[in-house]
Formats: sequence, C-alpha cells, structure tokens
Amino acid sequence: MKEHFSSKPHSLCAKQEEYHACDAITKSIDKMNEIYTAPTCRVFNTVYSLAKRSRPFSDIEDKIELQIRYGGDMGVGLHSRKTAVKIVDHIAKDIKNEIFTKIIEQNLKICVIVDEASAISNKPVLITFFED
Repeated sequence: MKEHFSSKPHSLCAKQEEYHACDAITKSIDKMNEIYTAPTCRVFNTVYSLAKRSRPFSDIEDKIELQIRYGGDMGVGLHSRKTAVKIVDHIAKDIKNEIFTKIIEQNLKICVIVDEASAISNKPVLITFFED
C-alpha cells in the first residue's frame, strides 16, 4: 500500500482529482459567458433607461456611442431603434408576468378606475390600485 501511495501514477491521479474538484472548466465557461453577456446587459440597461424616462428610441444610437466613447464595451449588435423596441417589449412582458404572479400569489384585489377626463396628450388612461 505504501508503494502505491508513493508511486507516480497515484500522485498524478491525486493531482487530477484536485484539478477536477476546483471545477476549472465550469469557472472558465462562466467567465466566458460573463464576458459575452455583459455588453448585452449594458444595452438592455440603456434601453430600459430610455423607456423609463419616456425618451424616444431614436436616441439609443447616441447613448450607446457615448458609452463606447467613454470606454464601455457595448458589443457589436442590438444598437438599432428596432431592437430597442423588441428589448422593451421583452422587458415589459417579464414585468407583467412578475406583477400578475404577485397578484395571484398574494390573492390581491384589483380596482379599476377609468379616467375619462381629456388631457393634453388625448390618450386614455387606465389606473389600477391594489388592495391588501
């Protein structure tokens, strides 16, 4: 037994086991994914910022160009107005799903009030209140 534990094949196998225990491959794949998804996340955050501030999506090219100029890695895609609209639709769908699941989970009541008063924008308004 002592000969086996001190042998070269056993020490190589032990080193290999230590190498697999630290999950070097998984960590390197996670790091690569982070490198490739980080620019996409930055573009999503920029689009979300524009949507939240009710800015036109034609401003996206200027915002991304400004971030690139100051050293931000924004990737090579998702810089157009059309993709900004698709990104906002995707984000809105996720937010709606989250809100509705919270309403269902907490068994909240919904009160709908329709405001028929005209405003400057002449857009109909739907206001929802959630009661506990």
